[in-house]
Amino acid sequence: MRYLTMARSVATLAIFAALAGCDDDPVSPEGEHAIRINAVTTGTAFEGDASQGVTSVEAERVVLVLGMVKLETAGVDETVDFVDERSVVVPLDLDGDAVLAFDADAPAGTYKELELSIDKLEPGNPLEAALIAAHPDLENASVMVEGTVTRDGVQEAFSIAYDADIDLELDLAPPLVIAPDGDRVTTFSLVIDLSGWFVGDSGALLDPTLSDNRSAIMANIEQSIDVLED
Repeated sequence: MRYLTMARSVATLAIFAALAGCDDDPVSPEGEHAIRINAVTTGTAFEGDASQGVTSVEAERVVLVLGMVKLETAGVDETVDFVDERSVVVPLDLDGDAVLAFDADAPAGTYKELELSIDKLEPGNPLEAALIAAHPDLENASVMVEGTVTRDGVQEAFSIAYDADIDLELDLAPPLVIAPDGDRVTTFSLVIDLSGWFVGDSGALLDPTLSDNRSAIMANIEQSIDVLED
């Protein structure tokens, strides 16, 4: 397993990328080929020191918005960049099972990089109006978390949405070669580690119901990703 690079324009989310077999020789870009991105989570409950007031935070529902998927050409043949700018709302499985986040056909060719973005749903964008109508809590937000916080022995439900703007880049080495026959599927897995989302710099738990903790929690979300290739 080889470690890959990721553009950290704002942060990391903890990601694994599993890549199905690739040909070694460049091919002419013709035909279609399926690519898939699965999302997997780890860590949902957080325990703290009773003296800190907040003793636990548990995420019970997490939804994110995948805003763009791009395969960048390796520049060795007639391949051009493949870009899909559809916004996709992805409810994550907090038991750790993989869920399909993205599925599309990409033209045959040779690609050197995968780029992903997690971006908010914007009101006024006609392409996102239906998604906002179906998920009003995600208007102007890219990540929504619902759960329970225990404070001084009392449980309280919370629901918060964040405008986390995350750009990720995954170097494909050797380059990904999609064959003209398009009879294989290349699968990437986005693994999101939730375990540090509500933990402050001191190690104490952050109360997600307090607006003063919002920026710290957003930073944790934006900085919780790593990238690997099988």
